[in-house]
Amino acid sequence: MYLKLINDKFYESTVYVKEPANIAVDVNFLRGRLITQSLDLPIVYTTNGKSGDEVRDFLDTSYPLMSKRFVELLQAGGVDNLQLFPAVIKSEVDGSVLENYYAVNVLGLIACADMDNSD
Repeated sequence: MYLKLINDKFYESTVYVKEPANIAVDVNFLRGRLITQSLDLPIVYTTNGKSGDEVRDFLDTSYPLMSKRFVELLQAGGVDNLQLFPAVIKSEVDGSVLENYYAVNVLGLIACADMDNSD
């Protein structure tokens, strides 16, 4: 059995988080392989939110973002294949910074397509 994390499609908010702009194109968080390239840390995401606004614990993007709280919950449930990079979310509105986030590389992928029976 496997699970795929996706954003809650019914979550309503006017607060958005933009992916980091300073990650090299050869760094891929979606291949399931260990990232060995050097990255500038913390990885900076930006938001239109301001101090006090609620931000999701998980954001499914090209550079998945998870709160420390969410990572700890996954680890307590036995998940041990996460490569974590410290991240922050910086407000473009008031300059406030949310810490305790990680850019997350999930290590290992599952081949789930039956290529012999696929067109």
